[in-house]
Amino acid sequence: MLSTVNFSALKRPLIVLFCFWHMAAVAIFVMPTALQQTVIGRARASVYPWIAPYMFVTSQWQQWNLFSPNPLRKVTNYVLQAKTGGRWKDIADFNRSTIQVWRRADELKILRTIEDKNKLLSPIAERFLREQCARVAVGTSLRLIYRSYVLPPLLKPLPPVWWRTYVPEKSDVPGAITRCPPLARK
Repeated sequence: MLSTVNFSALKRPLIVLFCFWHMAAVAIFVMPTALQQTVIGRARASVYPWIAPYMFVTSQWQQWNLFSPNPLRKVTNYVLQAKTGGRWKDIADFNRSTIQVWRRADELKILRTIEDKNKLLSPIAERFLREQCARVAVGTSLRLIYRSYVLPPLLKPLPPVWWRTYVPEKSDVPGAITRCPPLARK
């Protein structure tokens, strides 16, 4: 007779193990990058490839500075460009769309993650671009541009007149690039 496994006896230790895994993953993920030259920083770098996918899938990637007294001041637009006539031309801005922004949250989250972890996630960036090939002609080169600007740090609130005349200094940083493949023949 085969022995049966008592799953109810395993339930509690598995839940405890998962809680420890989750707490360790969060702690390691949010560890400051300033510790890179220390033993702890090198240990973090070795386990990060296993922890990062879990953090991104469970939407735990936001860090404290998003809600801190000194919030992020960088504003980024994700722009898709196609090469036509030897020049790059904007064909889509993923932040500005006729679809409500909250319905595009997953897409923007992927783009932000790709921007932050560009080298680590380059296969995902290339796949994202290949999916965008439906927007353009076959054989066209596509690239992702991170068009950003940083709001100035303010010691005191400024009047609306200043904000109406403020023109930020924008910079374009090229991201992933790919060439749209030819369509498969049936």
